[in-house]
Amino acid sequence: MEIFQVKIMSLSLLYRIASEFVHQIKSFSDGKYQIGKGIFIIDLIGTNRKIKMSDITSKLNIPASSATRMVNDLLKENLVERTEERKEEDRRIVNLKLKSEGEKLFNYFQTHQRNFEKALLQDFTTEEIATAFRVLHGIVEKRDELMQI
Repeated sequence: MEIFQVKIMSLSLLYRIASEFVHQIKSFSDGKYQIGKGIFIIDLIGTNRKIKMSDITSKLNIPASSATRMVNDLLKENLVERTEERKEEDRRIVNLKLKSEGEKLFNYFQTHQRNFEKALLQDFTTEEIATAFRVLHGIVEKRDELMQI
């Protein structure tokens, strides 16, 4: 199999997994929230309890304008809030944290993600999973190395 075919298959699989997460979140909220990719921001905030915008852009590797747009959507949906803990040396830094509904969504996402990962990997041995993760880790490290050039 050519590397190009592997790349297309990998991207297709990742897209299908991400789409399934978004679909599950929409069904959980009865279509109430139109958050799409914002679930990954909710996951970051929930995991870290509070986070700066600059951390979101670096951890998700997205432009600041995209992060701002997604966060603004989450603010409108009343899922996140800005904290008032600004430092005097730089008042532009704003932390975000989850509101009550955002916490519920985060907890649902975490539970669903764990269950999905278990179901996805249940037919593989521990050795097969370890090998797959080593290969994927190696690919990511090599990509990062090549991106430095």
